[in-house]
Amino acid sequence: RWQPAWEEKFADAKISRDEALKCWKDAEAKAAISEELYEKLHGTNRSGAAEALDFSAIVNEKRGQHLPGTREWVFEAVLRWRTDPDSAKLFWLVGGGGTGKSVAAAELLARLLDKQNAAAWHFCKHTEPARSAPAVLLRSLAGMLSATVQGFEDALKKSASVETDKVDELFEALLAKPLRGVEAPRGADDALVLIIDALDELPRDALKPVLSLLANELKTLPPWIKIVATSRDEAQIKVALSGYTPSELRVDEARNRQDVRAYLTVLAKEHVELEVTMESLRHEVEAKFPGLKNLDTFADLEDPLRRSKGAYDEAVRGVAGIHELEKYKERRLDLIQDETDFDKLYADASLAQTILVDALKTLPGDVSDPGVKGRGSAERKLADKYTDKNGVPHPEKFRDLSRATVLSGSATDLLKVLTELDGGSLGLEIAQLKNKFASPTPLGYRDMNLNISVRLDDGRKHLAEVQLNLKSVADAKHIAHEQYEVIRLALPKMCEGTSVGAGALEKYIAGRLRSSALDSAVTSLERKAGGLMLYARLIAEQLASTTGKIDFA
Repeated sequence: RWQPAWEEKFADAKISRDEALKCWKDAEAKAAISEELYEKLHGTNRSGAAEALDFSAIVNEKRGQHLPGTREWVFEAVLRWRTDPDSAKLFWLVGGGGTGKSVAAAELLARLLDKQNAAAWHFCKHTEPARSAPAVLLRSLAGMLSATVQGFEDALKKSASVETDKVDELFEALLAKPLRGVEAPRGADDALVLIIDALDELPRDALKPVLSLLANELKTLPPWIKIVATSRDEAQIKVALSGYTPSELRVDEARNRQDVRAYLTVLAKEHVELEVTMESLRHEVEAKFPGLKNLDTFADLEDPLRRSKGAYDEAVRGVAGIHELEKYKERRLDLIQDETDFDKLYADASLAQTILVDALKTLPGDVSDPGVKGRGSAERKLADKYTDKNGVPHPEKFRDLSRATVLSGSATDLLKVLTELDGGSLGLEIAQLKNKFASPTPLGYRDMNLNISVRLDDGRKHLAEVQLNLKSVADAKHIAHEQYEVIRLALPKMCEGTSVGAGALEKYIAGRLRSSALDSAVTSLERKAGGLMLYARLIAEQLASTTGKIDFA
């Protein structure tokens, strides 16, 4: 509500009333807790039976750190659990520090509130121990339930005056008994959710009794109430909750790395210089190989690099629809095969190859079928690239055993191929898409590199690799290859008189020149983030404080 006293303050700031109200409405639309619900929880007319703590500031802060499109796997899993009448009473979201559990919890709360599926919530903070004492926590949850569950307030008044220090008795009086005393507002297949975030940040003397409640007392709640709890993977919490068999979903698994990469990709596009120049390439090489600093031999790379870029630039110059290709949205995921046995996976690749090529031949363009990757080559790649430090092979990481290329005569035809593949009607589905038309390699090369999910005859899926390109770009490859050879032959001269081996330099240069600037930038940022969303956000703050685009090396 507009306050008269605000008029002068906004006038001093040269902000009109209409502008201020618009900002207010925009902020309210983004807020997790509506003004109406906030008034019920914290307004002057709130219930006196129990007082709900105000977590709106931390919820809005954490929601502001959520990147749209990430954590969807968490939200989908919670939705399935919430609407399954036979699922566990507790959904436990566990992960290491800095993996973004509280951000996920805040965004989850907002989504539940939007559909009126949230019952109550509590965000624990180790810096505010008094707000997470068991009695305070339970009374706050009861205060929220008074606003979200019809009839709860009246039921609560009959038992809220109980005087006891026993947490289980408080739980029964403040939550369980009043909830059982109201008419069920919904069924077990549409449960209301109560969220408790960061169990590990509870005060030491509060953690044990709260864990005891979660482990032993949830069965006393009605079937239309369920609880989501988040925590670190700590021994005391694991022991307490292991007997309950909670639904456990780890935030710090492969899908978390996908989300971190998506976040860093947005940062790279916004803050990192993605146009590779001779100067920036030199800076990258010198950062990797300090022994090559202050050498004049980098000039030997400039002319062939310029010629290669020029050939590819000419290949797309004036092509109708090229800007639509450059704008096509990427999908960058950390994909793995469903099959983990190499022999079975290799057999699946042969089946997928036939299905893939037959389907692609129904689309515009020339299809190139190189066949399944040779078994010997695949076994070497498995040993060299997909075997971990303990000697355990991971064939599920293969995504290119089955592969094909489609060359289009026009950008329009290439876009038609993408549209058909996106539709999924061919038994093929785009699982990942890297768009080098948007971010060419330093040599100037562009294409669309796709991982396609191929549906096999028995319903299982196999990941294949498909490269989409324009014929004009493919025709320019021979010029670029000639220029790359000039660069490769110049590298030993650069290493003369230094401690840098020509082989090591060539390996680095080859990888750098064949990777898009965006890929290289994101990979560099990933190393700094170490898989943690917390570190990714710290990187974001660092990048935001800089002026202009920066070199990622």
